[in-house]
Amino acid sequence: MGVGEKMDKLISEYERVKSHEFTLDFIYPTKAQRDHMNIVNRDMSEAEKDKIRKSKTNITDLIDGLENGEIYVADLGEEQVKRLRSLLG
Repeated sequence: MGVGEKMDKLISEYERVKSHEFTLDFIYPTKAQRDHMNIVNRDMSEAEKDKIRKSKTNITDLIDGLENGEIYVADLGEEQVKRLRSLLG
């Protein structure tokens, strides 16, 4: 017979399952949510992960520079701004 804290947790979990009549309740993600999860959780090499980390740092630096006035939109070049706006919608 089990005793102690771990057994108490097991009993508590069993009682919760029993009170829900042994059914599993969850919200099935929408297609858009599944697509997003597939992107976020995709397999990546260390090089790919490193590139993403560096890109996130670079974009954060860019945003900070634009917000604090160290960088101006005109500094980026018309074509880069156009491409960025297109990507961001």
